[in-house]
Amino acid sequence: MAMQQNYQIAIILAAILLLAGCISSSNNSGTSPTPAPAGSTTPAAHTIASRGDTVWVDYTVRVENGSVYDTTLESVAREAGIYRSTITYQPFNFTLGNGSAIGGLDEAVLGMRAGEEKNVIIPPDKAFGAYDPTLTDAVPRIHSLQRVESVPMAEFLQAFPGFNFTGNGTVVVGSWNATILAATNDSVMLRHDPQINQTLTTGNWPETVINVTDTEVVLRRDPRLNALYVTQDALGDTQLGTVRMIADDYFMLDYNPPLAGHTLNFTIKLVRIG
Repeated sequence: MAMQQNYQIAIILAAILLLAGCISSSNNSGTSPTPAPAGSTTPAAHTIASRGDTVWVDYTVRVENGSVYDTTLESVAREAGIYRSTITYQPFNFTLGNGSAIGGLDEAVLGMRAGEEKNVIIPPDKAFGAYDPTLTDAVPRIHSLQRVESVPMAEFLQAFPGFNFTGNGTVVVGSWNATILAATNDSVMLRHDPQINQTLTTGNWPETVINVTDTEVVLRRDPRLNALYVTQDALGDTQLGTVRMIADDYFMLDYNPPLAGHTLNFTIKLVRIG
């Protein structure tokens, strides 16, 4: 997982699978090493992380109460109870100074030697910034869809290419069946026929059908507490929101990075310098 500075994608943590290489050299007994040509870079210079270097680090990050929030080490993740089988645990790869890591991590790795390990405390201003209480939104849980809708023929055929209207009276829309009531050269009239308690999984979060009338389908949004969801703002821009609270009629989405406002305790090991 990779800790990114851009707050919209919060703490999307990505790792790149690479094999660490080991370089060794030896001199024959009784002979002197051959001097490096003028202007060349000696191997020793590559053992210290400098701005512009690509580095691979293993890290474990803890929040103020000491609990492990994230790690690149599978053994630590299992011990802390945060292991996820969908993640490949391996060193985090980034380039020093290009903004691909939070500022505090970038500063901490700068000047480290390959193989060195250390612990650093990173304040919010060098991590994910201060928490902004205005970056929240109350989302209604109950909403409805028109049960009967007219779909442009071109749009219908894009969803169901080559559809044969002869003898075909239903299609599957999302998670339920829809009945074709009428079709012209311009449009198709559909009636949605979901079942009560049926779950719709094609949106931003799971939704449950709670009522079906002649005119509408009533749904309840059922997000998971503390889950991170991709949404769009009024301009259509992508944003990430964490579900902080769920009530009967609404839930709260928090668009701050999950670690905004937190002081982070990083244990870092510089595995390799590219």
